[in-house]
Amino acid sequence: MKNILAWVKGHLAIVICSALIILTVPTAWFFSSQWNKKLREKQTSAATAKMSEVESSSRVTYRLPRLSTQDPAIEVTSAPNQTLTDWFKLHRQQILDQAKGIVQEAERINKRDHTPLVEGLFPSAVPGQEQVKALEMAEKIVYIPGNQNSAYPKLLQAINAGTPPEASNVGIVVAEEKSKLEEQITSGTKRELTAEEKERVEKATVERRLAEYQARAGEISVYGTMDMFPIGGRGLGSAVPRQMPAQPPALDECFMWQFDYWLAEDVLDAIALANTDEAGQPTSVDRSVVKRIEKIETSDQWVMAFNTGSPSPDGEAVAVDAGSPDALIEPKFEKSITGRWSGPGNAVYDVRNVALTVVVSSAKLPQLIDAFARTNFMTVTDLDLSEVDEWADLDAGYFYGSEHVVRAKLVVETIWLRSWTVPLMPTKVRSFLNIPEEPAPEGDSQADQAADPGENR
Repeated sequence: MKNILAWVKGHLAIVICSALIILTVPTAWFFSSQWNKKLREKQTSAATAKMSEVESSSRVTYRLPRLSTQDPAIEVTSAPNQTLTDWFKLHRQQILDQAKGIVQEAERINKRDHTPLVEGLFPSAVPGQEQVKALEMAEKIVYIPGNQNSAYPKLLQAINAGTPPEASNVGIVVAEEKSKLEEQITSGTKRELTAEEKERVEKATVERRLAEYQARAGEISVYGTMDMFPIGGRGLGSAVPRQMPAQPPALDECFMWQFDYWLAEDVLDAIALANTDEAGQPTSVDRSVVKRIEKIETSDQWVMAFNTGSPSPDGEAVAVDAGSPDALIEPKFEKSITGRWSGPGNAVYDVRNVALTVVVSSAKLPQLIDAFARTNFMTVTDLDLSEVDEWADLDAGYFYGSEHVVRAKLVVETIWLRSWTVPLMPTKVRSFLNIPEEPAPEGDSQADQAADPGENR
């Protein structure tokens, strides 16, 4: 031990250095391990951030357009992928093609054969022809009995509408029948008829009167006259004017007349369709679904929906944002049970409501409701039924046949696609609805509007 201690003392520097070497190795390993861990964590975090940045900048969202708010949203966010790109491109084009076909068919159905009553009037007449064209429009719309150019009576003729027989004419026929019977009974004598004979004559004259009513009912499909269209100002709803204006009407007023006429035409065509038998022939009143049209009232909802209530200094309604034709129109069930609506935000279609009062076969009422849907984009949104005093109506000449009838008050919601109405709108109407003056270029179908273009790659 003494020798070891002596050696240590004699070689102290070597011993100290050796000890330091032995202690330094594990210590250095410990601290280096900690530093290496922190360095790895720092570098890993930096690398992850860089990788996320790279991936984020190189990721795209593939999205298919929706044709309806009820269609599920299909989208995938991923790094660019040729397989995904090809798949979404193919299916997007298929959807656009399908939408284009649907929109074209929808426009064909909605437009039907609706053309302006006066050619060259809308959206504006040739300079110098404005007043002439406007007066020509007034001659067609204003109802004056005997006016052969009036368009509305022609609508009634087209659906085979008519009136009961004239009371005076029926009275003459019945009086002649009564006189003839009395002469046959008395054989030319002047004696008084017995009570039994009077009853027989009275019964025969009633039957003759009824026969006159039946004969007239067999000649027409529905009772209807121009009285079904209200007389009133625009503030009270649309009306058929009964007097020629003193001055040529304004172009925007002419357009509203035209729009109202198309609306009445669709409603009456639906009634005519309901009053058609399986062979495609008009039915007589006693076999018709709709026996009598009492009233047709068109609301001003289309116009009022865009009225903000804040008129400009010159008294005109302030134009409001009508929305984009590219928008997917969300339903608003607080405005209608169908969810369809007019107003700012909807530039795809317009809604106009019609209040209709008719005498209809109670058993065949569903056929009338169906006829509206078969004629155009029309939906019955309200229906109220009440009793009909058939004897009072019969006394006035209205013969409905043996079917039970009711008085039906319906509200019919009609849809008008702007893809074909806007190109006909005058500048003032476009301005009121805040529609760009330039019409959409040809080939720019609403399929692209509905398909949410440009959102996928």
